[in-house]
Order: sequence, then C-alpha cells, then structure tokens
Amino acid sequence: VAAPADLAPRVKSIVKSFTLHSQHNGAVLLPSHYARNAARRAEEPGAISPPEKVAALSAHRLANLAKHRWPAVAAPGGAIDPLAENDPWAAYGQQQKIQTAAAIE
Repeated sequence: VAAPADLAPRVKSIVKSFTLHSQHNGAVLLPSHYARNAARRAEEPGAISPPEKVAALSAHRLANLAKHRWPAVAAPGGAIDPLAENDPWAAYGQQQKIQTAAAIE
C-alpha cells in the first residue's frame, strides 16, 4: 500500500487492525461490523487467547486514533470543522493517558 511518508505509520496501524478484523471474522465464520467485537467473538470459542484479544483490542484502539486524531486546523475565515470539534475519538488517546496516569498513582 502506497502512502505519503507522513501518513505511513498511521496507515500501517490501520492495515494491522483491518487484517486482525478479517482473521477474527474468518475464525468464527461470522462477520462483525466492529473490529473490537470481532476480537471478542474470536476469543469466545478459543480461536484466540485472552492475551491475543488484548493485543487485538490495542491494535484496534491505535487504528482508531490513527483515523480520528488530527491536528486542529482552522478553516479559512477561522471556522473549525464541527464534526472534528465533536469527534468522540479525537480525545480518546488523551483520556487513556489520564486514566493510565491515575491508575499508576
């Protein structure tokens, strides 16, 4: 897959998630719309182990961040995209850092 150099790491995380999603759908012969659900379903019959599920969920989280975390850029005239402003995934990584830091303390 060709991608601009600045997007390549993001594309790699998305491809990894997409690959796992496909494998997990195939393991249970049941397509899941959401990658995280596919990982959970694959664990139920033992197609993947609990640590593999955790790793898959992490890969899907990183892919979501790659798709949804964009630097804030004002449009001409100073307007900001209302969808970007209200994107629930945009702050997900920051929330995880805060929760992780709180758990460590």
